[in-house]
Amino acid sequence: MEWCAGAGLGASEEVEESEQWRGATSLSLRGRKATCTPPSLFHPSLGLAASLQTLDLGKNELAALPPATGDLVALTALDVSRNFLKRLPPALGRLAVLATLDCSSNRLRQDGMALDALASLPALQLLDLRYNNQICDVATA
Repeated sequence: MEWCAGAGLGASEEVEESEQWRGATSLSLRGRKATCTPPSLFHPSLGLAASLQTLDLGKNELAALPPATGDLVALTALDVSRNFLKRLPPALGRLAVLATLDCSSNRLRQDGMALDALASLPALQLLDLRYNNQICDVATA
């Protein structure tokens, strides 16, 4: 299923599914072949910004993460592995309690890594960048 406007879930179906997420501390949307994140994931009425600690968006078809991902300030673990990501949003630098970030098996490039943002994460203990064949020294690419 997809979460883009006009495709996959209709507006009423997305609202119905997202209502189940209200106040959740853990959410897995793994393996849904999603091409974008559901807009309702970031809607203030669900209260996920303050409650969501674990988010699994792995094994989808995401080409980008929205800047609003940085609004999920309670996240301690974010799995975006096995997608089509080329860049990470600098907004990830706002995730002060993020301890685990799995970005393995994507298409990340060194120039799209938001390295300053990642380096500023005080709680980060595990950063998995394996199997991103585009990560190389940009000067030699």
